[in-house]
Amino acid sequence: MKIDKRRTPHAYEEFVNYEFEKNKADEWISGYPDRNNHTIDAVRYALERISNKYRSQA
Repeated sequence: MKIDKRRTPHAYEEFVNYEFEKNKADEWISGYPDRNNHTIDAVRYALERISNKYRSQA
């Protein structure tokens, strides 16, 4: 999937810059922050039905 940076700059920035959180020692922790992710959440909700369909067939 490719996000068009020119047509959807906010979505592009959100997906490109979303990364795992770091702790105070600047080490990566295994979790994404729940902030600045509105477009990512919208895509996840939109694809949830499709994802569940394939998961139930496996």
